[in-house]
Amino acid sequence: MFYIDGDVTRMTSLPRLELVLLAVSTIILSLPVVVHYEVVASTLEAQIAAYLLTSVNVDANRHQCNPNGGSDYSTIDLQTNPSNGNRPNSHCIPTFNILLSQNNLTLIQGSSRSLSVSLSTTSELSPPITLSAESVPAGVEFLFAPSSGRSSFSSLVTIVASAQAALGLSKVAVVAKVMGIEKSATVSVLVIPEIHNLVIISGFAPLNATVGSVVVVNVTVANYGSVSEIFDLREHANVTMVAEQNHLLLAPLARYTTSLCWNTTGFSEGVYSIVVSVRPAPGEVNLSDENFNVGQLSLGPRPTAQPSPKPAASGEGSSGLSYGRELAIIVALGEVIAVLLVLVRRRSRVSKK
Repeated sequence: MFYIDGDVTRMTSLPRLELVLLAVSTIILSLPVVVHYEVVASTLEAQIAAYLLTSVNVDANRHQCNPNGGSDYSTIDLQTNPSNGNRPNSHCIPTFNILLSQNNLTLIQGSSRSLSVSLSTTSELSPPITLSAESVPAGVEFLFAPSSGRSSFSSLVTIVASAQAALGLSKVAVVAKVMGIEKSATVSVLVIPEIHNLVIISGFAPLNATVGSVVVVNVTVANYGSVSEIFDLREHANVTMVAEQNHLLLAPLARYTTSLCWNTTGFSEGVYSIVVSVRPAPGEVNLSDENFNVGQLSLGPRPTAQPSPKPAASGEGSSGLSYGRELAIIVALGEVIAVLLVLVRRRSRVSKK
């Protein structure tokens, strides 16, 4: 639009000023909208930050609760719920417990043991719970079957120690993780070397016996090694093996007491050295305590047979009965003699008259 002020050649260009005024008014009017948008954005950002902080450091980029109940846990539930104080859905935070079947294990180098771990959850929605082990000693491996699961489940843990596993006691943490939350249980793992050490710690035998009798020797064997042993136990009289027991089983740090019986029939009289021994276990180094000298036994002659008493003849009574009869006969003879004397005196008196 142009305005003519008297002189045709003098014209004022007003549209440029109007455009400037229009631009200024537009900027002024848009300032509240921008401020309001920034306030809304900052408020939303603060709400998200508060939610993440109150969700026990939940990693929003990895595992979150799915309000639809599906298997996708990659989204954040920002929907408010009046029943829980206008906060995000509280069911997104899992609650679970971990429990081990045992808290102490002894492992021999080159062997394996197992235990079970149980997971239980009280949450309505259960994202996957993963299992792992921390602070595992060198040469030891923890194998989980399965290594993860949903809701409540159990896993079999196999602990394998190599032949070069580090010796000593270690505290291993079995860790369960879900949605950035961790819980753990501790198991003490003691790794020991493979040791074979059978020892005869005592033996007892009588000092004297006779040819033909049975000599009983009591023996106690101990296993001071770290593995179970199958062994044979033998008894020698001088250089002759006189008794044995085979395929005896003895657990680590256990003792076994038994009796070995020596039948001396056919052996000569004399003094015998009694020695009991066990066969060395494979890999055993200390062989000095696998023989035990019980002591010396004197084997005497067989007792001679005593003559049996002569049986009484037919019709004869015992000696006591014969003596009674003889006494009765003597008494009877005495009475007869006394009667005869009385009769003789009476006759002599009658003849005198």
